[in-house]
Amino acid sequence: MAKAFSCLTWNVENFGTNSRDSKGNLKPEFKAKVERVALEIKKHNPDVFALFEVRSKDVFDEFMNHFTGYAFHITEGEQAQETLLGIRSGFSSFVTQRLEFKSGNAMLRPGVLLTLIIDNIHYVMLFVHLKSMNSPVGWGLRDDMFDKIRNLKTAINAASGGPDKANLIVAGDYNTMGMNYTSGDKDISSNEEIARLKKLMSPGNYKMRMLTKNSEYTYFNGSTSGLIGNLDHVLASSHLEFKQFGGFDIKILGLTEFNHPSPEQDQWIKDYSDHGIMFFEVQKVI
Repeated sequence: MAKAFSCLTWNVENFGTNSRDSKGNLKPEFKAKVERVALEIKKHNPDVFALFEVRSKDVFDEFMNHFTGYAFHITEGEQAQETLLGIRSGFSSFVTQRLEFKSGNAMLRPGVLLTLIIDNIHYVMLFVHLKSMNSPVGWGLRDDMFDKIRNLKTAINAASGGPDKANLIVAGDYNTMGMNYTSGDKDISSNEEIARLKKLMSPGNYKMRMLTKNSEYTYFNGSTSGLIGNLDHVLASSHLEFKQFGGFDIKILGLTEFNHPSPEQDQWIKDYSDHGIMFFEVQKVI
């Protein structure tokens, strides 16, 4: 099948924190990191990319210097962490913020909804950075956000003529880290949370599946602490097809391309992020 578009998502940890010195000038190390991140994205030449944990509008401004031929959107609000979206010029597209993913909390991140129109077919993409906590509060907020995804799929089904014609892709940092009670034996593992999400999205009125990845983990915070997690995911309408990378729908790049753990992996985390890059390619709907 022919390519419709490619997409890259990446949580670039605390991207833009302390970007300026005491005189208000951009720090050289900040500009160097923007350049490193931009070059890493360009290696994969995505048609669409979303960056999470953008903490400064300086990132937005600097990116404009590194990418020509892209239109950009960045979320706005009281939240400290923004989402930066880049779309290659030439695509018919429409972007909106989805404030319901803030779950009534002004400091939580909104979702970003992108609609691409390719050969008169609508592809709807939601980019999310869900709540990062393994407490009951964090679990409850993610559960509410999962429900918002189901509501969105129901609305798109109605507008498209049913679940088999609704082309929805939900990509990003889901923070599926499970839940730990302060006391008691009812903890929920990360794998159990992921399995529950798959079950929530699979019934016939939703018909979505979680795409497969070539790595069992997408997050690692370094060999000193050794904390590892499967946090980044893509949910997609079941009828959509994706280019295969060694039998998988998604390539996890960067973080997972080194021996684990290793000094090279620790250096990559220092230079870029504790999250790997997700890359996938959507095939045209016929």
